[in-house]
This record gives sequence, structure tokens and C-alpha cells, in this order.
Amino acid sequence: MSSRLPVPGFRFKKYRIVFGIFIFLTWNLKLGTWNILWAAPPAPQVEKTVLSNGIRVLLYPHHSFPGVAFRIYFRVGSVDEEMGQTGLAHMFEHMAFKGTQTINAKDYAQEKVLLDEIEKIADEINRERGRPGGSRPEDLDRLTKMHREKENAAHEYAVADEYERMYEANGSWGFNAFTSNDMTGYMVSLPSNRMDVWLKMESDRFQNAVLREFYRERDVVMEERRMRVESDPLGKLYELFMANAFVVSPYRHEVVGWMSDLERITATQAQKFFDTRYTPSRCVIALVGDFEPKETLAQIRQYFEGIPGRPAALEFSGDEPLQTGRRRVELVWDAEPLLLMGWHKPNPPSLDSARLTLLKGVLADGRTSRFYKEIVEKSAVAQSVSVYPDDPGVRYPNLFLVLGYPRGPHDAGILERAVELEIDRVKKEPPADWELERVRNSMESELVQTLEENEGFANAIAENETLYGDWSYSWKLLVEFETIKPEDLSAAARQYLTRENKTVGYITKKKGNNL
Repeated sequence: MSSRLPVPGFRFKKYRIVFGIFIFLTWNLKLGTWNILWAAPPAPQVEKTVLSNGIRVLLYPHHSFPGVAFRIYFRVGSVDEEMGQTGLAHMFEHMAFKGTQTINAKDYAQEKVLLDEIEKIADEINRERGRPGGSRPEDLDRLTKMHREKENAAHEYAVADEYERMYEANGSWGFNAFTSNDMTGYMVSLPSNRMDVWLKMESDRFQNAVLREFYRERDVVMEERRMRVESDPLGKLYELFMANAFVVSPYRHEVVGWMSDLERITATQAQKFFDTRYTPSRCVIALVGDFEPKETLAQIRQYFEGIPGRPAALEFSGDEPLQTGRRRVELVWDAEPLLLMGWHKPNPPSLDSARLTLLKGVLADGRTSRFYKEIVEKSAVAQSVSVYPDDPGVRYPNLFLVLGYPRGPHDAGILERAVELEIDRVKKEPPADWELERVRNSMESELVQTLEENEGFANAIAENETLYGDWSYSWKLLVEFETIKPEDLSAAARQYLTRENKTVGYITKKKGNNL
């Protein structure tokens, strides 16, 4: 989907100067002799309601701009896929824009007959591909041709891009969607007087979705995989890295899925995935903007509460086995070297995760960070070094991940040693008070900036509620940061950033037929 448009929304215009002065004074007083304690920004008054079918609704009215940011998030991501069906979460996100029985449709009754025939042939193709002793080329070619002919016939009953056109005709912006390891989100912003458009279209989308043109879209996703993973050095290394860093956890496969799975997944499997994952109990609706909450909640009940509640598939509950030795992954590629380093760690909202999030800021945030000053500037070993403290997701134990690009003539091995030296230093010597304070202030500032527009505000509360069951998690995390001391960061580094808990991935540049 296209990128979001910058539009006016929820802003702190009236209070920005005062707020800035307050941060400045707090920063200076805290570093001075008074040592005044900074209070994290208070959580806003968001109204949360749980519908009878389990859908959670978050409402935050703000009347400075006549628009509303609408969000529907599902606690459904690639971690919810079964083995052999990777990529289904991402595929369904694509399919959710293919319409319903009335949108993107000319004659659904006739189309449905063809869609059923397409599925029968798809099953035959998969059975032939899995035939003991190998498939018979002539039978596979015949079935593939039949499948393509039926797809072309069904395509005649589809209307292209009607969703987008209907929203655009009603003044929308930011019409978008995403799939991650942990969740899937659907988003759009509309003028305040177009609330009924969103209510009708989105309730229809998640009650009457039709998985039309599935195999055409599957080809699009396969091409996306070729571009973003198979033809991209970082994408390819990252996929191999995660497949080795994790043994049991569903974080071991990429969101886009393995190519061998994409070649075989069917619309029938996607429909089952929707029926067992896209349940009301996993759904969060968030609205931020110009609306009256009582009236709006009544309308949401009217359109969404009638969606039947149904049992959801069990989430992953197995524990990743304890890593007891360093793992190394090498990718030989005609590309410049790069480095990945990852250590297993607890996921949020654990206290150790919060400590390592602050450590990430000390090591890698900005030009005053340890990595930038020592590795990029002083020794000039790297072009850049970044840290991701919760990769690739937060629903399950994850990785403290370092990504570095060596600066020639240095290779990934030299950069790895430079990173380890800085980590060893922070294990022995806790960060200075000013380093920790800089990180806290930066994260507080990032949250305030996120909330400046309706869209960022809606994203934040929807994500928090979906992942943690608490829309105010970001605000509570800032309060928790204030309880963490410099020596806590060193203790967390000593506990988790160890040799036996580490996975390393790097690219070795290919030179002709030899390395």
C-alpha cells in the first residue's frame, strides 16, 4: 500500500513552548544539585469499551481538526501461521482489499461458481506436486492451464480497486495496511462527516470478505519476496539469521513466508486462517479525532457487535530452547559486507526488556552514543551501527539485535570485535547519569511527537492494546524507565549479552569463483 499522507491532526500547538521549557528546565535541574525528579507525561483519557463479542473499542475525541483517524488492528501475524503455510497472514492482508460480495464485484453468484472450481483445481495441482516419485509434467501442465483459464474467467466478474476509489471519493487520506510478525493493521482517515462510510465498508470487509483473484495476488507476493528477500543482501541474510537464531519460535520465519510455501498455499487455507485467527476477541478498533464518543460508540455497536464471536486458534506457547553456544551464519554474496548480531532476551513488558531498551539508547541512539563515537567516528570501523532491542517482535521472547555496515577496508569480523569491546565496557562500567538521562528524554520526546497527529495517536493506542492488552502501555513504560539505574543496564548486559547466547550473521563478498 502507499505511504501515509502528512495531514493536520491532534497537536500540542498551544502547549508546545511551555512543554519545551519544562523539559529544558527539568533536564538541567536533574543534572544539577537539586536533582528534581522528572514526571513522565500523564496518559490521556482514552475511553475503552469491550463489545459483547470481544472486540475492544478505544475512543479519544479531539475537536481541533474535522477529521478522524480510524484503525482496526488484529492480534494476527506471521507467528500465527502453521508450518507449511507461512506467508498466509501477509497474503490475507492483501486479500482484504479484494472486496466483498458487493464491493469489487459485478455478479458474485456467478463468480462464486468459478472460485469454487478454481479451488478444486488448486488442490489437484498440490496433490500432483506432492505425488510420491515426483509429479507428472504433462498432468501438471494440463492442470495449470485449466487453473489459469478459470482464473481468467473469474477475473471478468471482478471490479478493480473499488475500495480505494470509494474511500478517495469521500476525501480519505492514509488508506493503508501492514502485516508484521505480531499483528495486522488496517487504517484510513476521513472527514468527520464520513463516519458512516467507514462503518459500512469496514464491517462489511470483515464479515463478507471474498478471496477473489487469490492466485494472481499470490504471484504478486512471490515477486515481492524475490525483490525484498532473495535479491536483497540484507533481506537474505536476515532470513537466514532468524532461521538459525530461533529453533522453535515462530519468529524463525519471515513475514512474507518461504517460497516453497507461497507456491502451494490456497484460498481455502487463507479462508480457514481468517476464520480461526481474525476473531472478534483478537480485534481492536481505535478512533481518534473529531467525533462525539457516546453517539460513535452506539454506531460501532450497531455495525460490529453483530459479528459472531468464535473460538480463536491457540497461540504459540512453546518456549525457545536455551541457547548454549554461539551460532554463526555466513552468506556468500556479490555484495558489500554487513553484520548482524543477536542475543536472546525476554520480551516486553518484562523489566529486563525495559533495561535493554534503555541500553540500546546508550549504545546506538544519536551522535553522542557509544557506538557512534567509538566505532563510527573514532576508529572508523563502521559506516553505521544500529540496535533493535525487540526484534523481530514482542509477543514472544525476542532478540537484542545489532546491525552494522563495515567501512572499508574493514570487514564484518573487525566490526564484530569492535561492537563486543563496547558491550564489554558497559558490562564493567555502568553508563554515566547523563547518558541514561539523554535516552529517557529522547524516548519521552518521541512519544510526544507520535501523539502530535491523530494518526500517530491512534496507531499508538491500537498497537499497545493489541500487543499488551493495555492501550496506556507506552506511558507506563516511561514511568518504569525512571526506576531504572545505570547499574541495572550493566547487569542486564552481563546476563543476556553473552557469547553462548549470541548468533552472528555476516556477508562474505564473492569474488568470481573464489572467495
